[in-house]
Amino acid sequence: MTEVDLAASTLSYALALPSPLTNVGVISTKRLDPTFWGDPADDARAVKRLTALLLHTFGHLLNRPHADGANNAMHDVTNVSDLDQMDQLTDAQREQMRRALPLEAHEHTSHQDHWRFALRMLLLDWRNVVRAVSRANPLNLITRLPTMITAALSVIIVFFFSPEIWDVGSTVAFYQLALFSMAAVIGSTAVLYRSFAFGGMLMCGRVLSESAVVTAAATVLSLFLTMLLLFSLFVGLTFLANIAVFPQKLMETWPTVDPAVHTIDHLKLSLFVAALGLLAGSLGGRADSKDLVRRVLFVDEET
Repeated sequence: MTEVDLAASTLSYALALPSPLTNVGVISTKRLDPTFWGDPADDARAVKRLTALLLHTFGHLLNRPHADGANNAMHDVTNVSDLDQMDQLTDAQREQMRRALPLEAHEHTSHQDHWRFALRMLLLDWRNVVRAVSRANPLNLITRLPTMITAALSVIIVFFFSPEIWDVGSTVAFYQLALFSMAAVIGSTAVLYRSFAFGGMLMCGRVLSESAVVTAAATVLSLFLTMLLLFSLFVGLTFLANIAVFPQKLMETWPTVDPAVHTIDHLKLSLFVAALGLLAGSLGGRADSKDLVRRVLFVDEET
């Protein structure tokens, strides 16, 4: 809980930022006081708003969705005054929260044999990982990586107009391209994961917690899917440039082995250039805002 105003990416302001993935919710009290809006001081009203906001955020930490009814504690908050009447929970909501609370509160930890523990937690919590990945949405993550995309496209353009690349791209075998492409996606994922300081999983005393395993798995998988999507987009753009922009005469004369005029040659070149661009772009992506990426990965919604 903080008295500082919370920044929001999609709203003019935020009252709370719940993160079920990390089991942490941040709440701001700054706008809860009626005097903030020019109304007379009313401590009871401010306390009621804070109580409703705490309950609403707590519900999100237990993976409860929004509910209909202005009096419901899980009603979607559109302005501060909504909190004045959000003080009720249905019997079904209470039962759902009662079942979820022990699972969230009694977290498993391990002091040794971390790999086996991590594998067991992933098998138990795979639904939470999938839910977090779907919430992050690779398309949303891509919009938070402008520096990486710019760096990757710059490298792709340079390589695309290099004769040597046409030689390699048109002669390399498909299985080699597949291995190189997968290595590029995995490598770029690892670079971003480390550069955004997501690497620490062990707590003090080298204790590994269940939430740390779930958070790391969801982060890695989200970044991997984002890199895979970016790679696919780069392949598509390069292939389109091959067939629509690049001069036919250069396709015939640049390669020193065989002319690269067939569709298969264009596809192989596109895969090769896209993989190189993705790897180079991930190094540039280290300059992107880690706070924005973390917000997409870890924050469930902006209340």
